[in-house]
Amino acid sequence: MLSERWTSKDEPIKINGYKFEDFKEFISFLYSGKIELTFANIFDVLETAEFYHVLYLKQLCDEFLSKMNIDCGNILQLITVSNKYSLIQLKASLKTWITDTNFFGSDYFLKSNKSIIQDVMDLDVVPEELFQAVYQWAEYQVTKKQEKLNVDKFNLNDAIKTEIAEFLPYFRLNKIKESFLLKFFAKKNCIFSDEERRDLSDNFNSETKVKVTNSDGKSIIGVLSNDTDADIIKIIKSIQNRPSDNQEGCCILRRTKSKIPSTPSPLKKREGVIYYFIYFPAGSFGVIHSIQVQPYDCYYLLAEIDFEIQDGFEHTTNSKIEII
Repeated sequence: MLSERWTSKDEPIKINGYKFEDFKEFISFLYSGKIELTFANIFDVLETAEFYHVLYLKQLCDEFLSKMNIDCGNILQLITVSNKYSLIQLKASLKTWITDTNFFGSDYFLKSNKSIIQDVMDLDVVPEELFQAVYQWAEYQVTKKQEKLNVDKFNLNDAIKTEIAEFLPYFRLNKIKESFLLKFFAKKNCIFSDEERRDLSDNFNSETKVKVTNSDGKSIIGVLSNDTDADIIKIIKSIQNRPSDNQEGCCILRRTKSKIPSTPSPLKKREGVIYYFIYFPAGSFGVIHSIQVQPYDCYYLLAEIDFEIQDGFEHTTNSKIEII
């Protein structure tokens, strides 16, 4: 801003869009590291921290918001804010509140507009729960439209399918248990046709999954990205019977002479995933807990291991990695 925007060194820098007291608090924070966050200034301070890329202040705002009393009066605003600014702590609090209060079953949720539904989907809540909630929302919306139109001939199934269609691409269907979908479709026939359901079933059966079983017989399973290089899958299959190591109690490795792909991984770290199947720069494959995968790490992410995790799973030596 100082070196490129202003043609004269004596030209005043005008600060627009911020209240004087809020910006004064921001400037004081830059010098002291202290700031008084209140319900009155929190959103303005958060916007300032985001605009000027002050990460620590943004984290303080995230912590403050995560401790707020959540209710139906502010839930939609907080969901929007958590997604806009990628607030991890606030998202965790929102997901807990949504689960504990059965928010998805409330009239408040069912009457929400489409933009809010998209924001809710970005929270990464339990996929089966979210899938059912969005369907119920669509069902409520079209039922109200039918009542308003007051027409006798109204194809409810087609109307629900139209209402929900734009959200379907955002569902990670490979994260939804196949048994759930089969039971759901047995009761609700409006989302997919018989042919579409068969295609979906074929998609489940054709997915490439990686399974890790420790020496105690406990397993974790993840679905490899559809963009995973075929050569990588071949390498994993060729090494899946080799002995494994337990590196610092966090990784199960299979060492190879291969090199990490030059192109970036199509998979990005996201909240809610417990384990990742990864490709180490040195040419090794393994499993690592998500807390050890840093946002700008050099690990090449291959699969999210949250498809199935058996209780009590721990990294051990002599573990088995296989493609299923």
